[in-house]
Amino acid sequence: MSFKQNDHMHTLCGLQAGAPSIISSHQMEKLLKKGHYGVITQFNFIQAIKTTILHIHLEMQQVLNCHHQVFENPKELPPSRGGHDNSITLVPRAHAECAPI
Repeated sequence: MSFKQNDHMHTLCGLQAGAPSIISSHQMEKLLKKGHYGVITQFNFIQAIKTTILHIHLEMQQVLNCHHQVFENPKELPPSRGGHDNSITLVPRAHAECAPI
């Protein structure tokens, strides 16, 4: 990939690397002391399955069963309430600024 900035042409190109290998922290420390550098990455794929079993009191389960539609995920927006709908008026060309936490 090439691009020009301040009248200078810059080209970025990838490197051909060998097969990745796992090294120990001691080996990494030795390489870093010699001035070697690189990128260390680790990718993990974790698939969690929620298996929590809830023990709900019988009377509470009856209430949940009777009013199950209240606890379903909404599938559409609620109906309009006329002049009482909430809205946020956006300012044209305004830039969002994040305040530090």
